[in-house]
Amino acid sequence: MRGGEMYAEATRKRVWDTAHRLNYVPNRQAQELRHGANPEIKRLNHLIMRINHLGNPSNEDNPFEALRQQIFDWETLQRGFFPTVYWYYREQGFKCPPLIDNLIDGVVLGIPHIEIIKMFHGRLPMVLMDVPTNPSTQNIPSVNVNMRSGFIDAVNRAILLGHRRIALVGSSEKKHFISGDVSFRNDILSSLNFHNIEIPGKQIFCPEISPDTHIAVMNDTADKIAAGVRKKQITLILCVNLSYASTLYELLPQRGIRIPEDVSIISTESGLSSDPQPVTSLCYDWKKIIQQTLDVLVKQIQGDAPDNCTEYLIQPIFNPGKTLAEAKF
Repeated sequence: MRGGEMYAEATRKRVWDTAHRLNYVPNRQAQELRHGANPEIKRLNHLIMRINHLGNPSNEDNPFEALRQQIFDWETLQRGFFPTVYWYYREQGFKCPPLIDNLIDGVVLGIPHIEIIKMFHGRLPMVLMDVPTNPSTQNIPSVNVNMRSGFIDAVNRAILLGHRRIALVGSSEKKHFISGDVSFRNDILSSLNFHNIEIPGKQIFCPEISPDTHIAVMNDTADKIAAGVRKKQITLILCVNLSYASTLYELLPQRGIRIPEDVSIISTESGLSSDPQPVTSLCYDWKKIIQQTLDVLVKQIQGDAPDNCTEYLIQPIFNPGKTLAEAKF
């Protein structure tokens, strides 16, 4: 459990899974004897760990994560702590010796998997970063982007351009983790309700989708949206993430639908890029998100009295892009 390589991968995964299931906590006295520390004194190691979700076995050649980690590292150092990161790949189980050995002073959890969040809740200072709120996590401090407020503003811009015939593109709810897509879908619907706009059920597209089925599902969605545009039922598409919006940006012109002349698109954008996306979008302000996350975590580590806020919301940045124009009908 402390990182030794003499055991097979399957054996190590079985040991870790058993430890988590039994809620195993190392013997603190034994650890203090081994390290030669005074068990009466709580010693800070000045280490903050960011635990993030790894969607694939490897995270190589991912410029977004490289830039985000660079911001996190710099902001952590500015607060007198040293940063480290652990990538959680669900298929391999959770294995992190520094946490078992109590070497980490606080954790920033950027993973939506409820079983991992519960594993650390109450054990050490922690903050959820970009993890949608959920009944099982509502008492844990979290920092998120305020997409509801962002969409209220974006929809208002669209209304001023004559848009009230709207389609929503998202995905179905995932069972084993808290879905950001579902959270943003609710934010979009709430923002439309704020403006007294109701989308017909046939214009809400939230199918089952995965990386393997993405193109096939989006082709089917593009066919349905194109038909709605031709019938003058849709002038604006709101997307819960840039993956859907970018795919529609490519597929709809193949069906004779011009963007933004025939239909406009607004999406969220969680990435980091020096080149603005062509899709009109609400972008994460990652620097402010990370700064707020670390400020909340450091207060916990230092034992300062917590404030009454459990969710901190950061306003998104509006990227005008090239996909929002005046409605033609």
